[in-house]
Amino acid sequence: QFLYFIGAASWSSTMESGIVERIRQLHADVEQHRAAIVKQMMVPASNFRHELLISHFILHQTRQIATKSEELLDLYEDDDYAAARDQQLNASEATREFEAKVAQLREYHRSHPQPPVKAVLDEPSFLDGYVEFDASERHGRCLSLQQHYSRYMTFVKVSGGKAAAERAATGVRLVDKLVEYEDFITSIVDIFHNTPCSRKLAALESYTAFVVELLRYVEGFFKRIRPLHRGQAALMIKENGADFERQWAEGAVPGWDRAQCANNAAAKKVALAENFTECYLGLMPDVLQKTKDFTVRQKTKTTDEIEKEIEEEEEKLAADYEKALQAYNKQAGIATTSTGAAEAAADADGDDEDDDARRFNKKNFPLDAEGKPIPVWLYHLHGLHLKYKCEICMHTYYGEVAFTSHFRELRHTKGLQRLGINENLPELALVTSRKSALDIWQRLRERKVGSKVRHVSTVDDEQIEGAGGIVTTRGAQARM
Repeated sequence: QFLYFIGAASWSSTMESGIVERIRQLHADVEQHRAAIVKQMMVPASNFRHELLISHFILHQTRQIATKSEELLDLYEDDDYAAARDQQLNASEATREFEAKVAQLREYHRSHPQPPVKAVLDEPSFLDGYVEFDASERHGRCLSLQQHYSRYMTFVKVSGGKAAAERAATGVRLVDKLVEYEDFITSIVDIFHNTPCSRKLAALESYTAFVVELLRYVEGFFKRIRPLHRGQAALMIKENGADFERQWAEGAVPGWDRAQCANNAAAKKVALAENFTECYLGLMPDVLQKTKDFTVRQKTKTTDEIEKEIEEEEEKLAADYEKALQAYNKQAGIATTSTGAAEAAADADGDDEDDDARRFNKKNFPLDAEGKPIPVWLYHLHGLHLKYKCEICMHTYYGEVAFTSHFRELRHTKGLQRLGINENLPELALVTSRKSALDIWQRLRERKVGSKVRHVSTVDDEQIEGAGGIVTTRGAQARM
């Protein structure tokens, strides 16, 4: 019994030390996540994208805190841990127990080495908490409602066709007022309220697709641009749902007739989706207005304004690539060449000035075959650092792809014509030396002349039968 007691006590003590160590690690992780949140909240956002990135980073850290806190709560409520802790607290010799526990912790860390705990978490980058947006969404500044506008116009056409018979019967001709896209953006709620209930029910399937898909999109968009307001939005949706149930029972829902929609579960579902969509759109009126202003501005742009925007985008892209190049060189230990040094080197080497201009711009970072900046790793992956010279067309090509494809281009063909070679034959492919090209062309010409001579001699020796039955050759008959 004594040995059993000693073994049970040792097992409970070891188990407790493992649980205590896990609790310590979880508390340390929670403190790290809190410190990271505080650090990011103290830094003012430089732009909208920076603010969006910080919000998603904070949301990610709070989720990590919630997960680790739940695990901590489970450990604290564990019955085995509580029993082992009570047993240790009831021990009479506190000093000896403390020394034994310290020895156990040392033994545990010796047998289970752990990596050192980081003082802080990694800084958020453009990949941490990255949120994807379409080009038309402009990184979360605008809504992309083109598809939903198309669904609405489909509903207008379908409902108009189904209501034609009713219009003819009543003798009243209703003319559909086509809504432009820029007006549709800020009049979605008015469409919900002002569209007749009979028309919604006439094309309920098409209208349901329009409203449900619109709700799914605006809900997802709101969560992407306001990640820290999801709880507030969920509470508001819950309150609106309760108000909707009361209004539906009273027949006071805008745009829906109680008499026509009685016992119609599908109509109630669409009306509820309208209510939730209106709620989400009410939380971001500034986004709706920016979307409309941007759409109108895009339609009224002049050619000069479009070209100016393209130039600004190119300059911004070039600046981003320059930063990426500097970061890559810093990481790889490569010294970045300054602009002045690059220009001095270009002046010293006048023969390769055009070639350097193709590969590098004034900022001295690599360009692709079309003159657009590319990362250094992609520059080396495509072999653009390899130089191929062609004596025939007197040009230098960077990369195997550009070199092999230039043999079929007009520049190389004209170079052959300057040498007296009138045809760009497959036999001359991959030939860059003028002497080699002329030798091959001479051999091809001699081979062609020899084949003609052999063909003529064969025809002259052909035997034919004359009018008197005399057998002779075609050449002899021609000489006679």
